[in-house]
Amino acid sequence: LWERFQDHPEASSRVLRTAGANAILAVAAFFEQHGMGASKTPEVQFLMRIRDAAVNANLFEIESGQYIPVATFDGLAISDKLNGAPLFGDESTPGFLEFGDVAALLAYLSTHLSGVQTMVSDGDAG
Repeated sequence: LWERFQDHPEASSRVLRTAGANAILAVAAFFEQHGMGASKTPEVQFLMRIRDAAVNANLFEIESGQYIPVATFDGLAISDKLNGAPLFGDESTPGFLEFGDVAALLAYLSTHLSGVQTMVSDGDAG
């Protein structure tokens, strides 16, 4: 199976974009369902803004001058300059994120969630 993807890089790219977008959507939904989606931490805001782009046909939609809380992760920053830019690239257009960026963000957020449980409950949340 992997050999088929290597022979067709556009298919591999599509699979990674789909997997990345699905992971973003699932984690953002989890954050919202547990009352953490409105957190002003830059990384959570970053997650929520890339979620918005994922559900907006892979495009950022941020009007010029629109207020958005600081949304950064690992040197990547979201601002109104990204309006109309693709979240993930394709064979001809570079995107804002690569699949590895999504994996790194999810790993960071997992660590963040572990710290939140310890901070809030001192580990006895059950």
